[in-house]
Amino acid sequence: MIDNSRAVLENGIEYDVIEKIEWNHQSYIYLVNPKETEDICIRKEIEENGKTYLVGLDDQEEVNLALKLFTEKNQAEEN
Repeated sequence: MIDNSRAVLENGIEYDVIEKIEWNHQSYIYLVNPKETEDICIRKEIEENGKTYLVGLDDQEEVNLALKLFTEKNQAEEN
């Protein structure tokens, strides 16, 4: 489940949404556990049957892409 600022993942832990980046018709969601700020993760948003779900990234290449998008966006905002 996801709303504008929180998501509960499959492990039952609630995460804060810190960023959402749209790229090539895909939405990447960047999350942090507010109780353990070292616990971060990235999910992609998919829609099935009118419902929105967060799913893990398929492979290391996609993880690297999502990290690159996040880094580039946040570096651009700093300048």
